[in-house]
Amino acid sequence: TDDDDDDDRDDDGWGTENNTNDVATTTTTTTSSSLRNELEELRRQSSSSSLKTSAGSAGRGGSSETTDRDPFVAVFALVALAGLFGAYGFEMVRLYLKGQLYLPWDQ
Repeated sequence: TDDDDDDDRDDDGWGTENNTNDVATTTTTTTSSSLRNELEELRRQSSSSSLKTSAGSAGRGGSSETTDRDPFVAVFALVALAGLFGAYGFEMVRLYLKGQLYLPWDQ
Protein backbone atom coordinates (compact mmCIF):
# COMPACT_ATOMS: atom_id res chain seq x y z
CA THR A 1 0.00 0.00 0.00
CA ASP A 2 3.07 2.21 -0.03
CA ASP A 3 2.55 2.65 -3.80
CA ASP A 4 -1.03 3.87 -3.20
CA ASP A 5 0.31 6.49 -0.81
CA ASP A 6 2.80 7.65 -3.48
CA ASP A 7 0.03 7.89 -6.09
CA ASP A 8 -1.97 10.28 -3.87
CA ARG A 9 1.01 12.59 -3.36
CA ASP A 10 2.25 14.31 -6.51
CA ASP A 11 4.90 16.94 -6.99
CA ASP A 12 3.25 20.11 -8.29
CA GLY A 13 6.38 21.17 -10.18
CA TRP A 14 7.45 23.73 -7.60
CA GLY A 15 9.20 21.24 -5.30
CA THR A 16 6.26 20.73 -2.96
CA GLU A 17 4.14 17.64 -2.72
CA ASN A 18 0.38 17.96 -2.72
CA ASN A 19 -2.26 15.46 -1.83
CA THR A 20 -4.10 15.18 -5.15
CA ASN A 21 -7.45 14.31 -3.56
CA ASP A 22 -7.59 17.52 -1.49
CA VAL A 23 -6.17 19.71 -4.24
CA ALA A 24 -8.42 18.28 -6.94
CA THR A 25 -11.63 19.07 -5.10
CA THR A 26 -10.66 22.61 -4.13
CA THR A 27 -9.15 23.35 -7.55
CA THR A 28 -12.22 22.05 -9.36
CA THR A 29 -14.55 24.16 -7.24
CA THR A 30 -12.40 27.28 -7.62
CA THR A 31 -11.86 26.75 -11.33
CA SER A 32 -15.50 26.12 -12.14
CA SER A 33 -16.70 29.18 -10.21
CA SER A 34 -14.06 31.42 -11.79
CA LEU A 35 -14.92 30.07 -15.24
CA ARG A 36 -18.61 30.75 -14.63
CA ASN A 37 -17.83 34.31 -13.55
CA GLU A 38 -15.63 34.85 -16.60
CA LEU A 39 -18.31 33.44 -18.91
CA GLU A 40 -20.97 35.74 -17.46
CA GLU A 41 -18.66 38.75 -17.83
CA LEU A 42 -17.94 37.88 -21.47
CA ARG A 43 -21.65 37.47 -22.16
CA ARG A 44 -22.36 40.87 -20.65
CA GLN A 45 -19.61 42.49 -22.72
CA SER A 46 -20.80 40.79 -25.89
CA SER A 47 -24.40 41.80 -25.41
CA SER A 48 -23.50 45.39 -24.57
CA SER A 49 -21.22 45.72 -27.59
CA SER A 50 -23.83 44.23 -29.92
CA LEU A 51 -26.43 46.66 -28.57
CA LYS A 52 -24.08 49.59 -29.20
CA THR A 53 -23.40 48.40 -32.75
CA SER A 54 -27.05 47.90 -33.63
CA ALA A 55 -28.06 51.23 -32.08
CA GLY A 56 -25.28 53.04 -33.93
CA SER A 57 -26.18 51.62 -37.32
CA ALA A 58 -29.89 52.27 -36.77
CA GLY A 59 -29.12 55.90 -35.93
CA ARG A 60 -27.32 56.37 -39.26
CA GLY A 61 -30.13 54.88 -41.27
CA GLY A 62 -28.58 51.41 -41.46
CA SER A 63 -25.50 52.44 -43.45
CA SER A 64 -22.31 50.62 -42.57
CA GLU A 65 -19.39 52.56 -41.19
CA THR A 66 -16.52 53.14 -43.60
CA THR A 67 -13.01 53.59 -42.27
CA ASP A 68 -9.73 54.47 -43.89
CA ARG A 69 -7.74 51.30 -44.37
CA ASP A 70 -4.03 50.85 -44.61
CA PRO A 71 -3.22 49.98 -48.24
CA PHE A 72 0.05 48.22 -47.30
CA VAL A 73 -1.27 44.67 -47.77
CA ALA A 74 -2.90 45.43 -51.11
CA VAL A 75 0.16 47.26 -52.44
CA PHE A 76 2.49 44.53 -51.19
CA ALA A 77 0.36 41.83 -52.84
CA LEU A 78 0.26 43.68 -56.17
CA VAL A 79 4.01 44.31 -56.14
CA ALA A 80 4.68 40.67 -55.25
CA LEU A 81 2.45 39.44 -58.06
CA ALA A 82 4.02 41.84 -60.55
CA GLY A 83 7.45 40.57 -59.51
CA LEU A 84 6.38 36.96 -59.80
CA PHE A 85 4.87 37.35 -63.26
CA GLY A 86 7.78 39.55 -64.34
CA ALA A 87 10.30 36.89 -63.31
CA TYR A 88 8.26 34.20 -65.03
CA GLY A 89 7.98 36.27 -68.20
CA PHE A 90 11.70 37.07 -68.16
CA GLU A 91 12.56 33.39 -67.84
CA MET A 92 10.19 32.50 -70.69
CA VAL A 93 11.77 35.09 -72.99
CA ARG A 94 15.29 34.02 -71.98
CA LEU A 95 14.58 30.36 -72.70
CA TYR A 96 12.82 31.21 -75.98
CA LEU A 97 15.77 33.26 -77.22
CA LYS A 98 18.16 30.41 -76.42
CA GLY A 99 15.87 27.94 -78.18
CA GLN A 100 15.34 25.93 -74.99
CA LEU A 101 11.69 26.79 -74.39
CA TYR A 102 9.47 23.78 -74.92
CA LEU A 103 6.15 24.65 -76.53
CA PRO A 104 4.03 21.65 -77.46
CA TRP A 105 2.50 23.35 -80.52
CA ASP A 106 5.93 24.21 -82.03
CA GLN A 107 7.01 20.68 -82.92
